[in-house]
Amino acid sequence: DPGSGHDGVTVNVPLALLTRLDAAPFTWQVPGLRADVATELIRGLPKTLRTQLVPAPDTAQRALEWLVEHPGQATEPLWTGLGRAVLALTGVQVPPEAWQPEAVPDHLRVRFRVLADGARPVVGRDLAELATQLAPKVSRTLNAAAGHLTHPGARSWEFGTLPERISEPMPGFPALVDRVDRVGVQVFAEADAATRAHRNGLRRLVTLTTVDPTRSVVSRMGNATKLALATSPYPDVPALLADARLKATGDLLDAIGGLDAVRDAAAFQKLSDAVRADAAAAMQRTVTLTGEVLQLAGEVRRALPSAPPATRDDASEQLDGLIYRGFIAATPASAWLRLPTYLKAIRRRLDAAVTNPRHETEGLAVIADLEDEYAALCAQFPSGPLPQRVADVGWLLEELRIGLFAQALGTAVPVSAKRVRTALAAAQPAG
Repeated sequence: DPGSGHDGVTVNVPLALLTRLDAAPFTWQVPGLRADVATELIRGLPKTLRTQLVPAPDTAQRALEWLVEHPGQATEPLWTGLGRAVLALTGVQVPPEAWQPEAVPDHLRVRFRVLADGARPVVGRDLAELATQLAPKVSRTLNAAAGHLTHPGARSWEFGTLPERISEPMPGFPALVDRVDRVGVQVFAEADAATRAHRNGLRRLVTLTTVDPTRSVVSRMGNATKLALATSPYPDVPALLADARLKATGDLLDAIGGLDAVRDAAAFQKLSDAVRADAAAAMQRTVTLTGEVLQLAGEVRRALPSAPPATRDDASEQLDGLIYRGFIAATPASAWLRLPTYLKAIRRRLDAAVTNPRHETEGLAVIADLEDEYAALCAQFPSGPLPQRVADVGWLLEELRIGLFAQALGTAVPVSAKRVRTALAAAQPAG
């Protein structure tokens, strides 16, 4: 019954295995349905591509036969394989973003039933969506099972030796977690999330256990910097300085590297000693650049009212995404040094929007579509820090804005709307 929500192939997934599953193999379906899925994928292509691949069932069958002789990697989704086959057989190149797997009829998509002890099964056809939906339950189950490793929080290393990975009673990755005034230990279901958390936990713990250089840094600040810091979105200057210190500590840790291997008191002490010598100078650099950034942000805000409404709204939203409470420590090192350029680009755009409205309208149309696509991508992930590959797309959009509205400032990397769309496709969650 193709119209039934229960129709199709169903895979039972224990909750403990949910985050370990790769969705790609399931996109190939069972052999008896694979040709139907491939046909629907081809029919879902844009017309300019679809008309070159008719009849779709024949093209699908030829492509699948070709793939038997030319298999890809185990992590390759069906549509990626079809793209390779279609290019080889017909010369038609299908961009990754042109495939629409979500449009394949439900009865041709694998149905997942997630099973947890004593709980009603949760059912869906999008594995990544199920993983996001059940992430809190997975985390609770994992940390309850590995309670001997978790810690509510401390202000020094009181955690013994942390393993990088556990396998029983279910796979997990112990890591430090930043709790602002202390640091705890949590077990994560995914290695990437554990790596990010552990880095931030180390950053906080080093900050808590080393001498605070803030007074020395303030004594060396110029008046222009002091005035600029008073205009920040932070509740007060001390809060800004605390975030700047955290940022400086994180930058030093990243420069040292090997953070995931810091798993006991001795390794942590060695790391703290390495940071201590450069802490004041690093914070001074961070505060100085923060002052420059806030001065430029003030110039942008003063120029906003004179811009056309659509430009003003977009630029204001962009500014709020760059400068907000917590932005100093939250901005990665690669983007931190680019912040002044991003703000200068906004300022130039506001002026140019008045003198060259046609160019502004064309650029705004491009960036608006891509920002919508990026927002849709971000919405697929749980609240909290985005995976690195997703966050990187956001910074690529900032570079594209320079390319569209302030080319003279130069971009840090080659960028175009096509490159951004390719990055968006690559950053999609598996499944």
